[in-house]
Amino acid sequence: MSSGFAKMVIWVVVGLAMSAYAQSAPQIDDPPLSVKCEIVGVRLEPNEGSHDYFRIVVSVNAHIVNLGGTPVLIATRALPWFSREVVTSGSGSLDNEKVLYEEAGVSNGQMDYEWLNLKSHLRGFPPPPDAVRSLAPGEGWTVSYETPISIQFDPLLAKSSEANAAHRDALTSNAPVYYRVQVAFWPPAAGPLKGLAKFGHRLQKRWERYGRLKLDSVWSEPVQLNLPARGTGSG
Repeated sequence: MSSGFAKMVIWVVVGLAMSAYAQSAPQIDDPPLSVKCEIVGVRLEPNEGSHDYFRIVVSVNAHIVNLGGTPVLIATRALPWFSREVVTSGSGSLDNEKVLYEEAGVSNGQMDYEWLNLKSHLRGFPPPPDAVRSLAPGEGWTVSYETPISIQFDPLLAKSSEANAAHRDALTSNAPVYYRVQVAFWPPAAGPLKGLAKFGHRLQKRWERYGRLKLDSVWSEPVQLNLPARGTGSG
């Protein structure tokens, strides 16, 4: 057997061994978290500067719980960061429910700056307690926030309080309605923040002894949303 052929055989055997190991090695999944939203207040507000929209402002307590068996690390400075918010006609799967309202979370310059600035702060070891929260197995954490749901008026309706009522009635005609949100625990790999995806995976390995850094987003469980009655400002 020639030396060249022998080397090729060795590399083939090594490659097959590495491939077999990669397939048999346990895959580390993203840590499991649950998000349950509690609606603590709903009010109507005029949308200043526009006669074509009114806002339903929803006050929410989002209860985040670690469902896994190991600690979960959460980058807290940028929360809440939402990928999507939806209001549906039912509490089933999004694929099967009529979506009455949907808002896609978008990155903005201020948020990009905060994340890029936070990147240098997160390079340390161990995880900085002022920017990263650790949830033990079974432990919960509550994030409170307000979110505006803007409803566009029907352009054929008069721009008046009656138009407000007509659009709200159109939404509530499918009552009960349900609110759910997709919480992003790490920024999307797009635009100025594109490089943070690889950085997040490096942090997972660096901080593994302290817990598992949460990178994936999580949908909250649907919660019934009681909209304000006509003529009232809260509900």
